[in-house]
Amino acid sequence: MGESSGISVIRVISYNLRKNHASGELGALVHTFNPDVLCLQECDTTDLPVDVGHLRLADSTKRNRLGLAVYYRTDRFSALETQAFSLKKSLHDMVLKPAHERLIGTRLVDHETDRELVVASFHAAPLTARNSLRREQIRAAHELLLTLGHGLPTLMVGDYNYPLFTNTLTQRVNESGYDLSLSDRRTYTRYKFFRGHFDFATSVIPGWHTTIFPPYFVAGAVFSGFAMVMTLMIIVRAVYGMESVITIKHLELMNKIMLTTGSLVGYAYGMEFFIAYYSGNQYERYVFFNRATGPYWWAYWTMITCNVISPQLFWSKKLRTSIPVMFAVSIFINIGMWFERFVIIVTSLHRDFMPSSWGYYRPTAVDLCTYLGTLGLFFTLFLLFIRWVPMVAIAEVKGILPQADPHEGEHAYDDHHEGDAEPALAPGE
Repeated sequence: MGESSGISVIRVISYNLRKNHASGELGALVHTFNPDVLCLQECDTTDLPVDVGHLRLADSTKRNRLGLAVYYRTDRFSALETQAFSLKKSLHDMVLKPAHERLIGTRLVDHETDRELVVASFHAAPLTARNSLRREQIRAAHELLLTLGHGLPTLMVGDYNYPLFTNTLTQRVNESGYDLSLSDRRTYTRYKFFRGHFDFATSVIPGWHTTIFPPYFVAGAVFSGFAMVMTLMIIVRAVYGMESVITIKHLELMNKIMLTTGSLVGYAYGMEFFIAYYSGNQYERYVFFNRATGPYWWAYWTMITCNVISPQLFWSKKLRTSIPVMFAVSIFINIGMWFERFVIIVTSLHRDFMPSSWGYYRPTAVDLCTYLGTLGLFFTLFLLFIRWVPMVAIAEVKGILPQADPHEGEHAYDDHHEGDAEPALAPGE
């Protein structure tokens, strides 16, 4: 972590004592690597020293046979609060009871920057449990750490017991708004079969935690969906001569919906800045300020221009009934919605709490070819669709034709012969 984010560099070590057998290594570990914070797993908490070198014990779990503990540097930090938490138990935990509490977190004050942060030591269920249980424990741990300080920089390190399918875990953690990194070399060699990366660190990412996302994404999905349909429909309408089926009235109504949803999306963009300001969270504020004025300002303002400004042309009836204008605007919207995803993902990730991980994303040749391949796949499927499937739903068109009325012919016949009918005979005639 760096000065521009309000936190200076912090050296954190996560160490598994292997059922406390490695407790004698703590002194040498601290002396060699000079950490600011030390998080322990599988330690005997009744035998832990209060001080290890320049580190002091913040607290440890009390009910565990294999305990957790957090040490911090006393000349830099002060511990404000420490809590231990129980997580969902595996069958192994229920029978052998090695650990009732699998998470301990400490809220610290960094005197170098006068900022608060949360550091936690985590120990997931053993390898006998399912990966789904460990993912549930990780998700629950993230939520519980919020009770120590909502919006504070949070670092959770420890033994995740996740030797396989780490890419899936990374994806799940990122989807929940956290970043995950694993050790740079294999850390678990107890079993000959399982030799993988078991130690991870996760942290909250500002910019991905906002309650406006659900309605914002729904409006954006409708917005971009109508724009893509408009782009394709104008081309198909012209190529296949379907002007009498897909009329200007249909296109105008679609443009009205794009104007409405585009305005909703623009409102959501503005509310994101207001929420970041009103929250009082300096990290959230920085992320959104950085989006508009930082290295990716061009991507943000391209998104605003295409998604918010261009649809405003549809307030004019003349423009929203003009084929060239609506085609150009639909293209702009497609570009803008692509940039929206780019802004949300890249600008939130390129600068997080650790300046050592800051960077500027530049697509490689593989990235570009993959992206072009997705376009090729889409248009291939689209062309196959219009070749083998009716472009317009026949049942829907049939239902609005005059001939669809089962009594339409009868009414015409009755009107035509009404004056020619012979008088009915009276009874007895």
